[in-house]
Amino acid sequence: MPLEYKKFLKNLGKSSGTFLQGTDIFFDSILEIQEWAVELLEEEGKSSLLPKNAFIIFMHQGYEFGYFLLGESEDPQVYFYSEGMNYPEARWESVSYFFENALAGEMQVRQEYEINRDSH
Repeated sequence: MPLEYKKFLKNLGKSSGTFLQGTDIFFDSILEIQEWAVELLEEEGKSSLLPKNAFIIFMHQGYEFGYFLLGESEDPQVYFYSEGMNYPEARWESVSYFFENALAGEMQVRQEYEINRDSH
């Protein structure tokens, strides 16, 4: 298992408050999301798109997921697939970048909420 993913699990694997809310990414769903991603691709007739060494890192609302390839590096690239796509795409250059990007997105949403709240 890549080091950067282990760091996430060690620090936030049980929960993270509202960060990543609605996304299955924590210990309690790790095994299930491996199956759910396969099921999603099977429903679309695309089960061959998922490499055998893929490890699903998250699934969001049952229609999209991200994964990395086991054995690639300590901070592997993260691929993304959403229902209806022809192929998964390399979306994030690394696991650490995926989490940095998710955190930046969360911070932006919170800032916008604060601005809107304060302007009323």
